[in-house]
Amino acid sequence: MLIDWERFKETYQYYDKEVVVQIIDIFDSEFEDRFAKMKASYSTRQLDDLRFQAHSLKGVVANFMAPEVYDLARQLEEQAKLGNVDGLDSLYVRLFEKASQLRKELLEYRNL
Repeated sequence: MLIDWERFKETYQYYDKEVVVQIIDIFDSEFEDRFAKMKASYSTRQLDDLRFQAHSLKGVVANFMAPEVYDLARQLEEQAKLGNVDGLDSLYVRLFEKASQLRKELLEYRNL
């Protein structure tokens, strides 16, 4: 599990589940486009755009108490900021895999 469910439940304890579902739905609806843009940016080595995309994802993921995904987005943002392309491909792949897993966990929660 990627989500720290204790922290997640603590953060959203005063929200109706409908509000949490809306946040999850936004993440889900933007997921494909967000990663398509990120992939295009890293494939063409447009590092400023990649940094922006990774930073944006990092902010969204912070809402879900998923520190591993957050850290991968932070690493990608930092590498792009520094202009470091070494290992960029594998970092992107790991981030996509973990973010996909996060998406799955969130959708399972949504459907409870």
